[in-house]
Amino acid sequence: MQRTLFPLAPVLTLLLVGCAADPFERPGTWQPAGHNDANLRSMVVEPLHLQAGQGSSTSRGAAGAQPIDRLLADRRRPLPSSQNQALQVNVNPGNGGSDAGR
Repeated sequence: MQRTLFPLAPVLTLLLVGCAADPFERPGTWQPAGHNDANLRSMVVEPLHLQAGQGSSTSRGAAGAQPIDRLLADRRRPLPSSQNQALQVNVNPGNGGSDAGR
């Protein structure tokens, strides 16, 4: 008899798990009641900004949009040549880094 019930055990377990009540529907559990909207309305200085946003006067959107326009138009700038610039490494063992005490 155990051999015939063994293949049904995972199926029965999944069916029982599916019957569990939603934890958010239990009594005493917080329910959404528009608190987020009320909080947002209390923080907004100008109520018209809830209908249409206000752009920033210090936006640098154009600086970020120009490279994307070049990429989409396939007019990318070439990468700088690494042969023209020598690799400069400044080694100063007394700078107080992690190897200072060795």
